[in-house]
Amino acid sequence: MPLNTAQRETYEEVGIKLHEQNFSFQEIFVQKMILPNGNLNNDLGYLYFVDWTNREDSFTIQPEEVVSLQWFSLSELQEKFSQMKKPIDFVPR
Repeated sequence: MPLNTAQRETYEEVGIKLHEQNFSFQEIFVQKMILPNGNLNNDLGYLYFVDWTNREDSFTIQPEEVVSLQWFSLSELQEKFSQMKKPIDFVPR
């Protein structure tokens, strides 16, 4: 189930346990890319927004999966995106 996966991955990658009600489903997306060896890679992803206000919890980043983690208010994030021609510093979704 995608929601269970989102919960598990959030815990594994940043060390935060969240409940189902913290997640808000947004969309399903498909990403197709051709790998350097010529193979086709199709990814199916589920995008959730997370309502997490207990920032007293500390992150435990899994370094193999997460390069960095930073908080932004929605207005700060919108400002950063408006100043970029291509948002290469962010995950595409």
